Amino acid sequence: MGSKRSKRKAKTRRTEGVLEGERSARVVEAVVEATTTELAERGYAALRIEDVAARAGVNKTTIYRRWPTKKDLVVMTIRMSPRPCPVVPSGSVERELHQALRNVVAYAQSPAGRAAARVMLGAHDDPEVDAVAAEVRGEIRAAHAKIFARAMDSGELPKGTPIDLVQQVIFMPVLMRALVFHESVDDAVLRGVVSLVLSGAKASAKRAVTSGA
Repeated sequence: MGSKRSKRKAKTRRTEGVLEGERSARVVEAVVEATTTELAERGYAALRIEDVAARAGVNKTTIYRRWPTKKDLVVMTIRMSPRPCPVVPSGSVERELHQALRNVVAYAQSPAGRAAARVMLGAHDDPEVDAVAAEVRGEIRAAHAKIFARAMDSGELPKGTPIDLVQQVIFMPVLMRALVFHESVDDAVLRGVVSLVLSGAKASAKRAVTSGA
């Protein structure tokens, strides 16, 4: 008799643990989504825990128990947010950069991208928030740097191409148009940027070789 009761209690505890875990996961998901939307719409400085709680449909004390400060909440949200879709190698640096730009524009126009941009572009005077912003920038740049590395390995771009500089020249104008000026960024613009910058990079390399000969 006692053994049966013990088994029922153990089963109940396991079931309750699973349900509690599911509820906790749903709360985290709702809070992350709400924080992302609030960041995208208002930015870091204007973000309020009360607004996040209302949007997520939870009590603000639920948020404070898990994330005691606004900084903790934002850091967690940005770390959990998606990044731009990766580019599949195609054997063509132009095609890959064009796809990378399309992915970045789609990301920049999504709530997660707008939220990340608000954090990355804002001045927070908080080392941890700034470190997370730098972490996101670093992840995105590292992913794009692989495109240029493949192009140099295949001979499409000259060895020694300044990857950091070329990346900035390609991606920053597009991001400025999409995020700051809210201008149209269609495929014609993306292809034009890629073609112009790659032509310049190749011409610069040829001049360097000629002057050094």
